[in-house]
Amino acid sequence: MAKVIVAGLINIETSVKIEGFPLNYGPVHYPFNGIKSTVSGCGYNITKALTTLGNKVKLLSVVGQDLAATQVRIALEQAHISSGHVIDGVAETPQSVILYDENGKRQIHCDLKTSQDWSYPVELIYDLIPMCDYAVVGNNNYLRGLLPLLKEKNKTIITDVHTLSDIHDDYNRDFLEHADVVFLSHECVPGNREDFVHALAQAHDIDIVVMGMGSEGAMVRNSKNGKITYIEARAIRDVVSSVGAGDALLSGFVHALGAGDSVDIAIKKATLFAGYKVGDANADEGFLNQSSLEMYYNTFFSDAS
Repeated sequence: MAKVIVAGLINIETSVKIEGFPLNYGPVHYPFNGIKSTVSGCGYNITKALTTLGNKVKLLSVVGQDLAATQVRIALEQAHISSGHVIDGVAETPQSVILYDENGKRQIHCDLKTSQDWSYPVELIYDLIPMCDYAVVGNNNYLRGLLPLLKEKNKTIITDVHTLSDIHDDYNRDFLEHADVVFLSHECVPGNREDFVHALAQAHDIDIVVMGMGSEGAMVRNSKNGKITYIEARAIRDVVSSVGAGDALLSGFVHALGAGDSVDIAIKKATLFAGYKVGDANADEGFLNQSSLEMYYNTFFSDAS
């Protein structure tokens, strides 16, 4: 299994089930058993997913000096995730609210508090670098300073820029230029998606670009041949919410690469991992273990290619 550094967001996530989008105004709604608060965030979700799959993971993140931070640390302990590199560096722990409907559509409202004005202490990762096969670095502003050191040490950097409409986006420029593998969503891509992916990879010399496309599946561009491969989505369970699907897609892909699979096999396993995850409402739930993922892979891809 892979040894992975995951640097990314931890927040308190509240999911709210609604009747549908757009949400009609009403002074009070009663979505019985439709509101739930959990510890979440891309960093936490990916760490939990990779840990469930059997990988060795170190999580780097920031929480507040508040009651929510206690909730975070309890959740980390219960998930068997070390909190040694989770720093109480800001006053308030980030929070998010996610609206989702019965069709799986979701809308995320994310309050990062003051974390974007903070910087993760680079010296705290020196002891982790020797054990790292991969470094998954979220595109949070406070993680930007980790990129040059990881690049200098020739570590494979994987990032998720989420939504992107400009291949020269100023905010994401550092992440795109340092990353070897980039994940993004199709949701804000202008024009032809293939053209966008080719241009993105060429502009920043990115080895692998993966675009998650929701119910349409995913596409991957491998610089070894410059070709784009499509893989269709497979909803193994009924879709409850698409929140966290991108984190699951990335986690499944990193796990498969770390196990020695090719890019083509890794994207197949990643779509299965994400396809199972969307059967749960919260982003930190619904992760397959390694044996179950292999079982589904052998079921859906019996050619094992």
